[in-house]
Amino acid sequence: MASDQEGSTETYIPVKILLQVQLIPYDPNVLDASILWTESRDVGDGYRAVRMVNNINLNMDAWNADKSKGGVRDGTIVALWEWWKGDNRNQHWKIVPYSSLVPNLHARIAEFDEYLEKQAKEDLNSSLAAYNQNPEEVTDTFNKEVGE
Repeated sequence: MASDQEGSTETYIPVKILLQVQLIPYDPNVLDASILWTESRDVGDGYRAVRMVNNINLNMDAWNADKSKGGVRDGTIVALWEWWKGDNRNQHWKIVPYSSLVPNLHARIAEFDEYLEKQAKEDLNSSLAAYNQNPEEVTDTFNKEVGE
């Protein structure tokens, strides 16, 4: 097990990559520190800096995601950067076990499924009401959109 200059042990962080990356061959007998990460001490509210095990001066940083630029959003680039002293939290991370997310994830999916089912019923009822009021117009509109 590897550790950084402060004694923190490594963490494996699976990351969804959307850009080209350089892959290395996996060899369980070789420890490659360049792909290992550590977490710093708590920097507030359970958040920590995430940094390379072999260079704790570079931290995982949500690039250009400070408060003045609107914070982190979908598509934010993650890069390595020197520690930013200030109130920006784009270098503060909280890593939780995947297994602790699964129950909540399943509940959210179930809620979304219920929402979609409700919307589908409302759409169907709305379509039926429109058809009952003017069946010819609805049929003509349907035939034009779908094709006869």
